[in-house]
Amino acid sequence: MKFNEAKILRDHLAKFKAELPRMTDVMLTVAVTHSTENFAKQGFDDIGIEKWKERKRTRTRDIGKAILVQSGRLRRSLRKKRLTSLSGVISSPLPYAKRHNEGERMPKRQFVGNSRNMVKKIERALSLKIDRIFK
Repeated sequence: MKFNEAKILRDHLAKFKAELPRMTDVMLTVAVTHSTENFAKQGFDDIGIEKWKERKRTRTRDIGKAILVQSGRLRRSLRKKRLTSLSGVISSPLPYAKRHNEGERMPKRQFVGNSRNMVKKIERALSLKIDRIFK
């Protein structure tokens, strides 16, 4: 009887290494989706939803309208950017995105950032990919 566990393990590790760049894409895609969903939730989803502060001025046409959504441009501007094969960032090219997200000279209405619920979603997605490799 031959034991070929070392060869099987080597094959699995080679497949895993080849999949790492795609796993980075999965992580970034989940992060962009999660951040985009924050606009619908009207707050930042970390452990729970941290609701955004209401507008100071309410014009008649803004009553019932979502916060941070004038045209939807900010929500649609979120992009994933790969830095290396194993890392990346989410960004927006819009100049006002950082002001809203970090609260520079206005109430902070964070929509992008590290979130425990987002990390759980990423872990689930990666777990599925890893399970497929080691089957």
